[in-house]
Amino acid sequence: MTLKDARKGEKYIIEKSLLKQPAKQRLEAMGLIEGTKVRKINQALDGSVIFMVRGTRLAVGKELAEFIIVHEDNSINTNHSKKRGKEDGIKQ
Repeated sequence: MTLKDARKGEKYIIEKSLLKQPAKQRLEAMGLIEGTKVRKINQALDGSVIFMVRGTRLAVGKELAEFIIVHEDNSINTNHSKKRGKEDGIKQ
């Protein structure tokens, strides 16, 4: 699934980027590398995707979001007594 197709409010792990340079390098500089946990916050009417990564809110255009492959982050037990997101740096 792509970051563009991800569900709002859900947590994902970046699997890979299908982008070419220099776009791929710019995303890597923002910390968007394989294995990074992200949470999709919203999607604007123009298709831009807003998401949290390491406690920072970022946005990418729909054209870029279509080339970022993610999978669901199933490592977090939602019934656990810990505050969700604390262990992965994602604020709720």
